[in-house]
Amino acid sequence: MNQHTFKVASWEFYDHNSLDNFDLVQNTENIYLTFDDGTVYLCQIEDQGTSAERSILGEYGAHFSNGVFKGLWLDEHTYMSAVGLEIRGAQVGTELYGAHDLHQQPQSIYLNMERLEEHPELIKSLIQ
Repeated sequence: MNQHTFKVASWEFYDHNSLDNFDLVQNTENIYLTFDDGTVYLCQIEDQGTSAERSILGEYGAHFSNGVFKGLWLDEHTYMSAVGLEIRGAQVGTELYGAHDLHQQPQSIYLNMERLEEHPELIKSLIQ
């Protein structure tokens, strides 16, 4: 997963206490997750017709152990563990579990994404 960009098909937040959930991708199109050593970038690329614009929606710390993705640091105090990781070819699915960074309630983030053959141009400029 490291040094790859993924097109996010689903980024579903689920609050275990309130049972609320929402999918970031339903409200925001063209979401990408890029793993660059110890940093993970959550980006949106908006097509403006003749040009495109990149927005960084989040920047997180990545935790790898022996090359295996173990979780994300949402901030210096909030860690989300990768509970499961399924990789089938270019398709990747995982559940991240931990305390919500604002209210510390348990939450899961269910990610489904597809590994791209190369980084989109606007993301290449971010990681170089």
